[in-house]
Amino acid sequence: MPFIKLKESNLSTASLFCLAAAILLSLFVLSLWMLQMPGVMKFSSLHTITKFNTAFIGLLSGISILLLLSGKGKKAGILLSVSVLLITLITIAEYLFHLDAGIDELFFKDSITAITANPGRMNPGNAIQFFLLNIIVLGIAFGKERVVTVVLLIPLWTVSFLITTGYLFQMGKSFTFSGYSRLSPFTVLLLFLLTSALFFGRSEKGFLAPFTKKTTAAKVNRRALILSILLTLLFSWFRLQGELSGFFLHDFGIVLMGLFIILMLLYTTRSNTGRLNSWEELIKREKELTENMLGSIPGIFYLFNREGKILRQNKLYTSITG
Repeated sequence: MPFIKLKESNLSTASLFCLAAAILLSLFVLSLWMLQMPGVMKFSSLHTITKFNTAFIGLLSGISILLLLSGKGKKAGILLSVSVLLITLITIAEYLFHLDAGIDELFFKDSITAITANPGRMNPGNAIQFFLLNIIVLGIAFGKERVVTVVLLIPLWTVSFLITTGYLFQMGKSFTFSGYSRLSPFTVLLLFLLTSALFFGRSEKGFLAPFTKKTTAAKVNRRALILSILLTLLFSWFRLQGELSGFFLHDFGIVLMGLFIILMLLYTTRSNTGRLNSWEELIKREKELTENMLGSIPGIFYLFNREGKILRQNKLYTSITG
């Protein structure tokens, strides 16, 4: 019997993929520290490395989300999330009060980061993101999914998506945090995977709940949503390359982007409306067929519920009872 059955849990295929990738990425970074090879993560002088503590709480967060969404270990998931909250709170306090709690290089010494940049200490922005991420996880665990999804998850996923997109468009070096070392691509990807795992999770109350229901309308709109996101990213990349190559100016690129979004909305709206109209017509024809079949019954027909309320009847029943 498989460990996790997707149909019986809040794990969608997308969220399970994101969690698996996040856990593997965390283990990869941790293995580099254990092998004393953290310098492999430093692609250029503009990027820093992912600290051991960052990868460690990333691993704890991934396992916690997996346990809670799969429904296999709620108590263990809550315990892991609380542990992450404690580590991030200590890190934030170190920055706010200029303290050294002794957790930055507790396991491994960071010889790559400059002394003035707090060796071994995760970026304050990352600490805040992990803190908010696990607040969301605990909110879901204690039945506050609707609130944390709208208030925290959507903004957190949006920020993570924008930063990740910035790296994809070779603009990552513009993202800094109050003069501290620049963000590590590994950390950016890790946070994006973890927030996406929650964002795409199957639920009845979450932001994507209308798209994850087992209905034909949800299935069609889910495909349209994925296609729209992929095509928008692809067109954005081509537009950026066009500007960088000098084919057109930035202002014209903005106009092109706006025109593309309008055309995308027109296409998806027309496509979905056409499908919904065809289904509505099909339901109407089936209803008419049912009414004709009831009308052709030679005897009396009526249907009522447990409370005795008449739900359906044919014309013969109506003519006799009035």
